[in-house]
Amino acid sequence: MPDNSSVLPEGISRADFDQIKANILQWKFGSAAGASQINALNEFSEHNSACVNLHNRESGVYLQWEKQTLGINLGWTDHADADTATRTARWFLRRESADTAPVKYGERLALGYGTKPSFYHYEHRQVGINLGNVATPAYEWIIIGGALGSPVKVGEMVGIYNVNVETDAGSGDFMVRHYRDNAGNIGWTSSPNGNHVYPLLKKYGPSVLKALKTVLVA
Repeated sequence: MPDNSSVLPEGISRADFDQIKANILQWKFGSAAGASQINALNEFSEHNSACVNLHNRESGVYLQWEKQTLGINLGWTDHADADTATRTARWFLRRESADTAPVKYGERLALGYGTKPSFYHYEHRQVGINLGNVATPAYEWIIIGGALGSPVKVGEMVGIYNVNVETDAGSGDFMVRHYRDNAGNIGWTSSPNGNHVYPLLKKYGPSVLKALKTVLVA
């Protein structure tokens, strides 16, 4: 990961900056097929070895398609056992070139799940995380947490970044476990009061999020 020593916002402590960074890297891709790297995939198909599950450290379980009364149809599994890991290995990442080589840190990708429509994109909603489902791939997602240009490996802690999220620091934010009364319990770090990163963003201001983009995504 890049050295952030020269881009800390003025006045922020190293401990707080590192805490924000650690809370952003809360996701882990897993393979039901035993793969060590994640290959790009252009279209979902059942039992495809390029499909992965998506575990979250904050929730302790997997993110999956789940019908919601309000908000986007995403939710959390009840368990994190091997059967659940296999059942939810329906996420896939597509690149615009249609190349199916291993996914790399820092590249723009489309994020899909084994439903129709498959792909997720940034979209304003009245309730819950600002995400919508579309049939057309939306190349607005970046996996962060490793050296830019290196392959994303199964089992590594990563952050999931969307370039189109609108924040006070400009466009772009990280998806995280977000505590809500409904609507899927997922959100952005800049969403008020429901995640462990927001209090520090509020303390230091938008410059923290802008610096994180520079350090982890640029």
